[in-house]
Amino acid sequence: MDKVEKWCLMICAVSIVSGVLIALIPDGKIKSAFRTLTSLILLYAFLSPLFGLSAQDLRFDGFSSVQKAKEEELKNYSAEAAAQAAGQAISEAIRKKCAERGLSITCETICDITEDQAEIQKIIVKSADTQTKKDLVRTICREMEISDQVLIFVGDEDG
Repeated sequence: MDKVEKWCLMICAVSIVSGVLIALIPDGKIKSAFRTLTSLILLYAFLSPLFGLSAQDLRFDGFSSVQKAKEEELKNYSAEAAAQAAGQAISEAIRKKCAERGLSITCETICDITEDQAEIQKIIVKSADTQTKKDLVRTICREMEISDQVLIFVGDEDG
């Protein structure tokens, strides 16, 4: 953007200086020749920078901030998708381990991605309606190195 500003300033300066000099020169052949010369100089001022400008020079800061916002949005979306996938994988692993021990449960794992690692926020367990089933789920989670503090049991309590 800096080159575009310099280009505009150069055009303005050439126009002003040319106008002042043309006004000071008396009428005649010299003024006509000088007018032609200043027109060519002004034309050169208009066209010469265009050949040296790149797309980066013509970039507006507003576009780059929009691009950064889109990149951040995509990064957040990717983190959410990764957290959801991690949660589903953990839930499936817990259900599988419970099924191996004869316990049928449903669970939902809610994760957050921090520094490229899935951090379990909570595991909502359904169908573990007795204390024995809850203890079995806790044991399985401990075996998987998952803290009891993230477990939330939903359903009836019989014992």
